[in-house]
Amino acid sequence: MQCLRCKSLDPKTQKYLMAAIALIAVAGIVVLFVFVNINKKDVPTKPLTLALINNKSFVAAIKQKPQKEKEIILTDASKILREQIHSVTDNKHKDFVPDDFINVNPIIDFMLTLDSKNGHAIYFRGEVYRLLNNNDQFVEYFQQYLHTEDSIGLLLPRVTDARLCYDTPHGFCEKRTAWISQLLANYYYKKGMDEPDLNKKEESFNAAIKYIRNVRTHFPDGFKSSSVTMSTLELETNLSANIN
Repeated sequence: MQCLRCKSLDPKTQKYLMAAIALIAVAGIVVLFVFVNINKKDVPTKPLTLALINNKSFVAAIKQKPQKEKEIILTDASKILREQIHSVTDNKHKDFVPDDFINVNPIIDFMLTLDSKNGHAIYFRGEVYRLLNNNDQFVEYFQQYLHTEDSIGLLLPRVTDARLCYDTPHGFCEKRTAWISQLLANYYYKKGMDEPDLNKKEESFNAAIKYIRNVRTHFPDGFKSSSVTMSTLELETNLSANIN
């Protein structure tokens, strides 16, 4: 770098002036480096934790980040959500109360803050209500998931391994869509069986048939019977018999 006006100065003054310019340039680089690193500290590079999820400053900082960075955080949050829900259901199998989900609900709220249509959060909010025997709310959230999934269409990740679903930031995948449909089919079948009004009974059975078909669409093998649902085949057989 050369100063054109410096040629009129004596050599000693030129030397001091050039040194000053160099110092100013170095100082500018240092300031820029510090500024960039301060900005990076807005989002900690350490692993996502429940404490961070409950930190309002952290949440506010994440909301301002680019979509790609949010998706990384959402994927991490989905795995924490899975761990927390299993920490409840692995140790307790009935008589759930709202306090059982004291660590689950904040994660769901956090994810919905970053992505209001997040499949992980919508599904697990429905699961919490199902475990609490709040049928109206569990059905509402499961139907919300399926409605959102329908709008995604062919963009739905073809994931049939349930655990791999947690590697997706938005939480929509084949196995989960099929499982939600299975639970809804099971619910409407039982509702139909308990319904004395024939018109309402038929309405419930038709809803169950719609959902059981959706199971076969997204997971052709269907599900085996478990503590929470009949098998897909049992539901199909029983629905066919009752409709006839």
